[in-house]
Amino acid sequence: MNITFECIWEKNSAPERDQAISLWKRFNTFVSDEVTLERSKEIVFVARKENDVIGVSTVRPLRVKLLNNNYFYEFRCFVSPDHRVPGLDTQLLIKTKQFFENDPGMTHIPFIGLIMIIENEAIKKNWTKAVWPGAEMVFVGYSPKGDHIRVSYFKDARI
Repeated sequence: MNITFECIWEKNSAPERDQAISLWKRFNTFVSDEVTLERSKEIVFVARKENDVIGVSTVRPLRVKLLNNNYFYEFRCFVSPDHRVPGLDTQLLIKTKQFFENDPGMTHIPFIGLIMIIENEAIKKNWTKAVWPGAEMVFVGYSPKGDHIRVSYFKDARI
């Protein structure tokens, strides 16, 4: 499967954004059109097979009280169930991290890494290593709902 990745962060007129919205709607990913539209403004990378968007990574700013009130980008991704192959979500994660890590001055807020809230029961049950090596995601605790919390710090991050 030949998959390509494209960064569309803050590109408001990208046709890939419309394709991502269509992908999410096809699989009823979000509860409303308003949530879908908001999430579309947070897209960082799209994964494409031929001309179709099959995966999306998004981030939103998040200040984490549990982690010394530091700022993180909350990473989320969606891959079409028809195209879920091992490692595609990890590639989206790595590319997203590298993008923000390589340009830390793009915002006045001192973001120190990515954070993920793992809600997927299968992932919580089967991916129990403290550190996910390929993604460099470290388990740091549980959310109030019992979801796993994982972080990956940017190089030279200060806590």
